[in-house]
Amino acid sequence: MTLVVKQKQSQEIPGRETGNYIMPLDVTIHSSDGTSETRVVFNDSRKQRFTFTVSKQPVDVGLDESHWILKKVK
Repeated sequence: MTLVVKQKQSQEIPGRETGNYIMPLDVTIHSSDGTSETRVVFNDSRKQRFTFTVSKQPVDVGLDESHWILKKVK
């Protein structure tokens, strides 16, 4: 399974020469049998691709389901 994460903020980040936030990001993979598994990735680029090996058929993916990060998910 592959997930692409894009950061699209337009503001500058004080003290950083790159315009992206650097943070851990919880990724919850929901399976067709009703179970889920949360993995933590390190998001440090404007656009990143993460690949996961899964043993069950994924039906949905949740990003930061605990709502620690200000975000809009599409």
